[in-house]
Order: sequence, then structure tokens, then C-alpha cells
Amino acid sequence: MASEQFFSGSWTVEVYFKDAAFSERFVISGSDKSDGIYLGEVTTPPILVSGPRWFLRFEWNNNAGSGWQASDLRRIGASYTLQDGLVTFLGADDNLEALRDHDFNDLVLRCRNRDLHINPRIPLMITPDFTLPGDIRNRVGQNNDHCKDHSHGGHRDHRHHHGHDNDHGAR
Repeated sequence: MASEQFFSGSWTVEVYFKDAAFSERFVISGSDKSDGIYLGEVTTPPILVSGPRWFLRFEWNNNAGSGWQASDLRRIGASYTLQDGLVTFLGADDNLEALRDHDFNDLVLRCRNRDLHINPRIPLMITPDFTLPGDIRNRVGQNNDHCKDHSHGGHRDHRHHHGHDNDHGAR
């Protein structure tokens, strides 16, 4: 049973999913400025966490006298995309060890790495604008010369061209 997950560097931690009858929370410790207890609810705002060595753990409470107990924790997924960079998903399995269902979906956190050395394109702040400025669009719209074939005096006469370069046939 894993009860803590070690992290290093800068990450955004957010509640991604919850499917539990018990109360759920997660605890961050060892970070630079984000140590604390956070509600395991999808309405909890994302937390920016950084530090050379920090830890995350899950806890549950059955609200019937158990108090806060450590949940089992598992890394249930990871991905690396241009859109999001490095992302890992952590899942909690709550309840007493003998009664756990091993689904690791009681509380799921999405942890996104914010290190620019690992994710050099994240965040994509500026989207390139490929539209022409208005003064150039107006000039192009007024001057249709850009549509003519200038190699034949501006006009190409297609009426006498039959697709044969050397037409030796009788006419």
C-alpha cells in the first residue's frame, strides 16, 4: 500500500474526479508555499505547488467515527502532449484496508508539470495571427493584378491551346 506520492519541481494539482460516499481530502507537505489540507471536491480550485521535494497523500473519513485515515494511493495514468505537457493522474482507494474495493477512483487528482525544461511549449501563451492587416487587404482587394499571368502580357488566351505542344495534325 502506497500512502504518499513524491514530487519534485513545479506542478498544478487539481481535483479531477470523485466517486466516494466518504469525505475525501488530500494533503500536501514539504512544498515551498502550498503545504496544507485540501478538500477532495471538484470545486476545489487548482493549487500551484513547487519545491525540490514535496509529497501528496490522500485521506478519507466515513463521518461515523473513523476520523481521517490514510487512503491507498496509486498513479493511475500519465500522458505527455503538446497541449498539456506532462500530466499524471493519482487515484485514491479509501476505507479500511480489508474493505477496499481497489478501484482507485474514490478521489482522482490531475497533476500537471509546469517545468519549462520538461514542457518547453507550455503554456501556449501567444497564438500566431495569420490575418493580413486591413491596409494590405484593401490594397490587394483594389488591385486585381495579382490574379493575372504576367508572363503573357497579363492575359493568357486559352482558346487556341489544345493541350498539344507540337500539333502537326491536319486542320
